Parts: sequence; structure tokens; C-alpha cells
Amino acid sequence: MAIEVEDGTGKQSAVAYIDVAYADAYFEARGLRADWDAVGANKESAIVRATDALDRLYEFVGTRKTKAQALQWPRAGAEDLDGFAYDDEVPDAVKRACAELALKIGQGIDPLPDLERGGRVQSVSAGDVSVTFEAGAPAGTVFQSLDRILRGLVVSPGSHRLTLMTPAEKTPAFSMGMHDMIGENGETL
Repeated sequence: MAIEVEDGTGKQSAVAYIDVAYADAYFEARGLRADWDAVGANKESAIVRATDALDRLYEFVGTRKTKAQALQWPRAGAEDLDGFAYDDEVPDAVKRACAELALKIGQGIDPLPDLERGGRVQSVSAGDVSVTFEAGAPAGTVFQSLDRILRGLVVSPGSHRLTLMTPAEKTPAFSMGMHDMIGENGETL
């Protein structure tokens, strides 16, 4: 199956920012080709899912170039950190972020998981082990590499954090029920 890749013209049928050949070369240059090749026959679907996730999780600068285009790029009014316009192209940073996220997806990480209790978990306990998270901590793993790659292309860098969870993180054990209330002294009411 050949996937329709956005070329900067605002295609109505585009489903990806990169193709498998781009990802192959990207990971080859970084010594990660074996990791990428392990994704096997799922490379194209991983790329399509990565494109979907980038478009849903990040608010990019500028506006979509046309109403009819399928993806968030190309964009009008988008510039890099040096002020160069991205009117008729998908920035290399978006392509690199798509490749990185496709690899994560190929390794079994879901970029858009359903979050138990909306991701608002203060502590998790399993047997004798307990972990308490800082208030406002993300619900899952934050991949800073994607935030750094996309720096300058998102509306508020750092405020649109990409939060990914491995399948094992999707169903943590809770020590409190969903409707438990905590009193002033920390006791369950």
C-alpha cells in the first residue's frame, strides 16, 4: 500500500508527512535503522498514526493554507525561529518529529491513549510500592525530543506537551476509589 504524502500543496487526500523511504534514511543516518526495521510491515501505518497524533496533539503557528487540505501542514503565516516562511512546504522539523513518533508507535506506544480518570492521578500503588506524582505532572511519559524538534512551530512551546503511555501504564492500580474524598488531614472520608 502506498500512502499519500503531503508535498506542500495542501493535498485533500494526504495521510502522512513522510513516507517509508524518508524514515528509512532518517533512522539510517542516526544509527537506528535496526530499531526502525523491527517495525516491519507496520511502518506505513505507524507513519499515518504519527501524522494523526502530531496534528491532534500540537497547535501549530499560522493557519492551514487551504480549507480543503487534509493535514495541518502546509500553513500560511508560519515561520521558523529565524523568520523564514513555511508557506508551501512541510517543515523538516515536522518530518523529523513524524519519524520519531512513528518509531515510538512501532515499538508499541500509543500516542493518544484513553486515560484512566482523565489522567488525573496523584498516586499509584502496587503491593508495597507507591509512587506520588507532583501536582500538575503529565499523565504519562513526556518525550522531550519531539517538543524540542518542534520548537518554534507550536503556538506555546512547552504548553502542548506530548504525553505518551506504554500499554502497561494504561491501567495503574489505585489505592483510592473514584469517588473517595480526602479530608483536611489526608484521611479517606
